[in-house]
Amino acid sequence: MIPASNSFLKYDDPMLIKNSETESPKQPSDFKPATRPSKSKPATSEDNTETKQILEAIFPPREWMDGNQRWVQKVSTAPSTRADVIQLKEQLNTKLNTKLQQSCSRDRPG
Repeated sequence: MIPASNSFLKYDDPMLIKNSETESPKQPSDFKPATRPSKSKPATSEDNTETKQILEAIFPPREWMDGNQRWVQKVSTAPSTRADVIQLKEQLNTKLNTKLQQSCSRDRPG
């Protein structure tokens, strides 16, 4: 079961990392410090790998156990669509309105 989250981040599908009845998959290679790409160099898969590593350093993957299985879910690197942005704006407005209503109800003398 995917853990509940109050995050505005978009995540990839969860991946099974370890099942106690099977071997765990090999871990990814160690983090390499990012180097600033030159402006004349076109984007390559190496740049994409560095971007993913930086993103994972800033937003670590979510991990949880479900029975004897260990699951990991990483932040998505897919570009956002217009619909994603509109949905995120609605979620943010809903949270802000809820906070404002809670704050106003506490300030009212009762």
